Amino acid sequence: MCCRDRRFDDDLGDEMAGRFESVGAVLDFAIGNEVEAHAFYLELAARADVAAMRQVFEEFAAEELRHKAKLEAVQGDGST
Repeated sequence: MCCRDRRFDDDLGDEMAGRFESVGAVLDFAIGNEVEAHAFYLELAARADVAAMRQVFEEFAAEELRHKAKLEAVQGDGST
């Protein structure tokens, strides 16, 4: 953490401690957000009239699934 303000980290830590009971709860929250974002981008893709925009939204949706998979891998490694 050479370049970050420790006060930010402390404040964020306090906020996170008040909002989530565990790292597992944070991961569950984050995974849920990725699922919602995936659905959001798929909906935008379905509504897009321009093929290029449809492709962009589909790529964004796929990226959200990759985020979800990374979070699930962290969650599944047993360290939470």
